[in-house]
Amino acid sequence: MPVHWNTTYAEAIDAWVEQLDKGLTGQKKAAPAQKKNKLTLTPQDWEMLESIHEVLKELNSVTEQLSRATVLTLPMLLPLYKHLQQHFIKSQKAFTGHDQAPLHAACDAALSKLNKHLNIALKMKLPLLSAVLHPAIRVCYFENSDLWEPKVAVHAQQLLEDTYTEYAEAVKTAQSNLPHQLTSQKPQASRSSVFAAAIGSGKVAATESPELTCQCPSKLDVYCSNAYPCTDENGTLPWWKVHVQRSLLCGSSLI
Repeated sequence: MPVHWNTTYAEAIDAWVEQLDKGLTGQKKAAPAQKKNKLTLTPQDWEMLESIHEVLKELNSVTEQLSRATVLTLPMLLPLYKHLQQHFIKSQKAFTGHDQAPLHAACDAALSKLNKHLNIALKMKLPLLSAVLHPAIRVCYFENSDLWEPKVAVHAQQLLEDTYTEYAEAVKTAQSNLPHQLTSQKPQASRSSVFAAAIGSGKVAATESPELTCQCPSKLDVYCSNAYPCTDENGTLPWWKVHVQRSLLCGSSLI
């Protein structure tokens, strides 16, 4: 049966089941009628389907986020893993009825698999380093103790400091070769996405970050203080391009 764009899923499925034996008689009707009785959904069945849809909807959102073109996906890995972890925990707690036992077990299996890959990612250097180098995430996101163990933020800070030290000399060398004009970047409108929701969970920690009190803070201190916020979740590379150029020309920016 053709499904119109303004037809709900429930109406479409009901209509399809209803027409299975339409216009049939005798032996030709027997098999479709049996199939119709088997596929007719009860209110409890619809509640189950709705619950499944709510669980899978977030997986679909994450898949679409990571499938977008011209978007850096590596910095998104840990925040999205954590976002899905919290989603499955919340969903699992909601499935308390006896008839929801399969959904509870499914969430438990999903959490087991997700936690395995989250732990693997945390043991690797690039997922964490790329996250703290994303100006919309930084170290403060991992300082949220409701989401992350304290050692994660400590490790993230150490990775950032080691990387800064490693590339400091290269930046000094590049200073003499930089054109004497900054490239301006037009701000892009921030859009709502599952990634924005994921990193938004770290805003509490960000607002609690200590202000710079010393007269000569290091460039890493300035970066970690979120003194130069990035409002566009997809504007990582333009943000770095502007601030690295400003740093090389003026010697007083954040990196």
